[in-house]
Amino acid sequence: MIRRTLCFVSCLCLFTFVGGCQSAAPRTAMDILSRSKAALAEVQHVSYRAEFEGTGWLKARVPAVDGDVVMGPKSQWDIARFRCDVAIKTSDSDETLRFVSGSDGDIYFLIDATTEMAHEDMDSAVLGSHGRDIQRVLMDAFVSDQPFGEDLEPDSLELVGTQKINGEVCYEIRIKSESPPEVVWVLSKRDFLPRRITRIYPNRRDPEGEPGTTQLTVLDLTVNPSFAVNPFVLQVPEGYTKTDDFAP
Repeated sequence: MIRRTLCFVSCLCLFTFVGGCQSAAPRTAMDILSRSKAALAEVQHVSYRAEFEGTGWLKARVPAVDGDVVMGPKSQWDIARFRCDVAIKTSDSDETLRFVSGSDGDIYFLIDATTEMAHEDMDSAVLGSHGRDIQRVLMDAFVSDQPFGEDLEPDSLELVGTQKINGEVCYEIRIKSESPPEVVWVLSKRDFLPRRITRIYPNRRDPEGEPGTTQLTVLDLTVNPSFAVNPFVLQVPEGYTKTDDFAP
């Protein structure tokens, strides 16, 4: 009788242990994105160091861009507040271009050290011919209501695995799409905030060839930092000329 009782208790403990293991099963991709979206909703401002680059057939078409970035909430005109101090390097030149640019959600500005000019205007074209490349370092997920897009379906998501970025252990999630690009998000296991986004584009000239990607990596992320001076407003450096003319 005692033996039967012990056997029953052992089986019950084993069942309880297995059930506990099942409840601690690895997170699904949808669960991770939901946790990330909730974490992003608590973000007002961020500062980080950014690295942007292209690979494959896109390597020759997009520049390498790196620099320091501050981002804040979008304005009533749906324009993100940002400031970035970047270096731009194209594949066909040894020259490195450097700019400081930003927006307060209404007015854009560009500080060009080469010409010692500070350009400011309501039109984003004031950022000049490199305006698009300057803004490649902006991680829109930090200021978007729909950071990962709308109406994501579980079967469109894949938890690829984990990777480390600058010592941060992260989940890697691929969002599959019927039309390019497919997107891979790398989200911290610690705070569920993005550390990298990779967009994958098929090779249009050779469908069997290597795809091209663009990759934006976020390093040294600080959430809700404090500022002594508003970073989104133009501060004209001493000796520079301020103008509302569009940058070249």
